[in-house]
Amino acid sequence: MAYSNRLLRRRPRIERRVLALLRGETDPLLDGHDVNAFVRLRHLARRKGLVIHEAEVPYLGDDELTLLSWLAAS
Repeated sequence: MAYSNRLLRRRPRIERRVLALLRGETDPLLDGHDVNAFVRLRHLARRKGLVIHEAEVPYLGDDELTLLSWLAAS
């Protein structure tokens, strides 16, 4: 499995937060509908062949960066 050299700790806080949710971390402050939206997005992204890493991976993958940019653009 190839990882990029982009460390998560160097990304803006909001990107790290969105990525954590996308990777499956939970947030007790979020409503269940919000959590379900990220679960569904993760499922659809993986079904389309995008690589979404596990929460403990300290790097930002290429597909995750693409997905973050699509979210930001929308």
